[in-house]
Amino acid sequence: MSKKDKNKSSKIPQAAAVSKSSDDKSLTGITKTGKKVILTGIILIISGFIVLTQTNPDGSNLASILSPLFLVAGYTAVAVGILV
Repeated sequence: MSKKDKNKSSKIPQAAAVSKSSDDKSLTGITKTGKKVILTGIILIISGFIVLTQTNPDGSNLASILSPLFLVAGYTAVAVGILV
């Protein structure tokens, strides 16, 4: 066996070990805090759609103001929960 063959065979297990250890750290998932934030966001979204059923067609009541706020806050909370 030449020197080149020995170097190639010794480098392969080392490269596999390095990539394996770096993959374990990147696959953590959603944390408990993230799940709580997502649950809060889902509750806000459902509340937003419930309040949306109470709005006037001309948008002159309080439900017309609160419904979009609940919906936007809920979808934002879900996005933040995924990232946390």
